[in-house]
Amino acid sequence: MGELYAPSREKNNGAFSVRDIISVAGMRYASRESSNSTDDYMRTYNVMRVGDIAFEGHTSNEFAFGRFVENDLGDGIVSHVFVVLRPLPGRRYDLAFWKEAIHDEFLMKRILARSTKRSTMMHEIVVSDFLKEVFAVPSLSEQQKIGRFFSTLDSLIAAAERQEGLLKQKKQAYLQLMFPQEGEAQPRLRFSGFNGQWQQRQLGEVAEIVGGGTPDSSNADYWDGDIDWYIPSEIGESRIAQASTRKITREGLNHSSARLLPAGSILFTSRASIGLMAFISHPSATNQGFQSLIPNGEVDPDFLYALGPRISRYAKKHAAGSTFIEISGSSLAKAPLRIPKLPEQRLIGQFFSTFDKIISAVEQQIESLQMAKAAYLQRMFV
Repeated sequence: MGELYAPSREKNNGAFSVRDIISVAGMRYASRESSNSTDDYMRTYNVMRVGDIAFEGHTSNEFAFGRFVENDLGDGIVSHVFVVLRPLPGRRYDLAFWKEAIHDEFLMKRILARSTKRSTMMHEIVVSDFLKEVFAVPSLSEQQKIGRFFSTLDSLIAAAERQEGLLKQKKQAYLQLMFPQEGEAQPRLRFSGFNGQWQQRQLGEVAEIVGGGTPDSSNADYWDGDIDWYIPSEIGESRIAQASTRKITREGLNHSSARLLPAGSILFTSRASIGLMAFISHPSATNQGFQSLIPNGEVDPDFLYALGPRISRYAKKHAAGSTFIEISGSSLAKAPLRIPKLPEQRLIGQFFSTFDKIISAVEQQIESLQMAKAAYLQRMFV
């Protein structure tokens, strides 16, 4: 590494201002509002030019010893807490190649394990040790080909992420238009052929609300069965709940307050992260961190799921408790809803169900591209 990089001691001489501060973690210019640094203090900042690398010492599941980040953004300044290394003069580098190589955990983990030390809050790079490390470097022409390949992959991922963001924005806009706002009795946008006011109902009138329970953890006969048993942390943004980590037996179900929910029920987290929702595709149970919804014949399940953000806001507003905040089944049952007749419900439910499936498909595309990139990083670097 010492044949490639050297420590940079270039300080800000006043040529760089607050608009030039770089956030190392995200490799982007920090917003001007996010910094209250004085001009004198900003002279302590290190200059980070294009091609320089900086060490970011926070550890995570993804980066066990911290990580290096290359500046492919533009010249700027970073806090003096960051160690900045600069490519040696006369060396020709492909920025796209080194952006991937220097940041890749598969390549860098062993190097950083030997050249960092743990401090109070994070890992620190020991520059003298790092510069002694050996790294296999291809010719410039091969660097450029590899760099272009990964730049193309990054562009595909970024395009898919932008598409995901736009779809989510559109969904939120339609949710505002296709459901009555507070104080209104009908939405501003409707399918053709429907008119009139929506009925005012309570959640408990259109769905049975069911709590959960936990079998005795010391009784082995109650566990490792074939019944999915969910805890709140297993519910995320996915419309359909994946298989639970732990499963219970029929005996465990019968000897606890847990209930077997029918397929098509909507899990609703009532504590910890209140208001997360997911359908179950087969009969399942939950612990006591849920108040799950079993729609009756008066409400379309997909329509009820689309009402999720409104139900969630109500639940968070009315949650209570001394040990931990949660919403009870009786309180959740009082959540006010505006509901049209079933034919209109079904159309609205189908509309948002389709929207969710399109978003899910884009998310799967992003995941597939990221997995492909990770696999190629392991195969195309030494």
